[in-house]
Amino acid sequence: MRPGERQRSWKAATVALGLLALALLAFQIFKVSLRSVTQTDLRYVWLAGDLWASALNPYGADFIPHSIGVYGEEARVSFWVYPFQWYWISRPLAFLSPTAALHVWQVGSYILLALGSVLTIRASRLLGARVDRVAIASMAVYAGSLTALAGLLQLAQPVMLSVFGFAVLVYGMAAGRDPVKLVGIVLLALKPQFGIPILLLVATTPGGFRLCVIGGVITAALAVPPLLISGVAEQVGGMIANVTAGYDDVPVNWPISMVGLPNLLALLAGIDMSVGIGLLVASAASLAIGVALRRTSRLSAADKVTYATAAAALAVSCLVGVHPYDLTVLLVPLPLLLRQRRPSVWIGIAGYVLLWRHDHLGRVLGLDGLTGSITLASIAVFLIALSWILDAASRLRKAV
Repeated sequence: MRPGERQRSWKAATVALGLLALALLAFQIFKVSLRSVTQTDLRYVWLAGDLWASALNPYGADFIPHSIGVYGEEARVSFWVYPFQWYWISRPLAFLSPTAALHVWQVGSYILLALGSVLTIRASRLLGARVDRVAIASMAVYAGSLTALAGLLQLAQPVMLSVFGFAVLVYGMAAGRDPVKLVGIVLLALKPQFGIPILLLVATTPGGFRLCVIGGVITAALAVPPLLISGVAEQVGGMIANVTAGYDDVPVNWPISMVGLPNLLALLAGIDMSVGIGLLVASAASLAIGVALRRTSRLSAADKVTYATAAAALAVSCLVGVHPYDLTVLLVPLPLLLRQRRPSVWIGIAGYVLLWRHDHLGRVLGLDGLTGSITLASIAVFLIALSWILDAASRLRKAV
């Protein structure tokens, strides 16, 4: 094929993939628009803001009865576990009706998705990944049809802010911009079981500990007003009770229903590893990887940020115990696969392919409903992790 013909073919492929990505986005927007607030997790966020507006404790006994009064018995909520700084998000939303608040959240989610995608691509290019237009269009098609992202958007899941925060943090690390990193740190703190392993790894990077301390101070300052409004002891005690007891009582939060190591342990060995234990394991792994990256001199600065990004996303995905929609975080290190060497890159691609529509594949294979689908997702994230381990081992071996 002549150079001119090859160039025209690549342009045609880019246009075709771009049009497909836009069609998938349009379909996704259509699916999201059909959701009522009672079918989304935003009802938790709005309800907490409404209780705070009345100087009531969203972590206490008023939460469930108030949800029945607002949404009805069938859409009742269980409890509120998100940290106090969510006041600054949920309280403004409570000025609106639940339906209007949902529409605002949906529009905001697509804006954050677009900004996060731009930051992720820019970070990947800064780190030396050859992300051309065909690659961008291909990844857009993949993301637009990914089960995890579809679930996140359709459920109006609060983790969207943490996923966006991770994209912001990675861009800040790639560009060497501390203020940008700080924004990512504060956003990641909105979901501790998601953010803590990532932030512990960040703390091991040069200047990272100082930024995490500053981010902690900002987070604490944001928590003060809601605590004073609705009672410090009542809210702190209520949140601790909800996190330690209530969370594990809900079937969708049982280890067998969570992606990663908890799911595989429950399935293969009958061991129930709680989210708390998973968080400790993920935190220890993040610290160990972060310290190892900090101490090695055989990797370039770009390599270290690349592996820190992959390790942070995979510590959460593999070890904590997360829901399928949380796996949207794995879209951030996806472009960095273009830095990997063979054969590790093919293992990573296999993991992402398995993750792509794991729910549909589970049905095709005749697996046991949600549990079988989650097991496929668990295998997928460990395949992606294996690809990064093999790639890092290869680079370290050649650097000797």
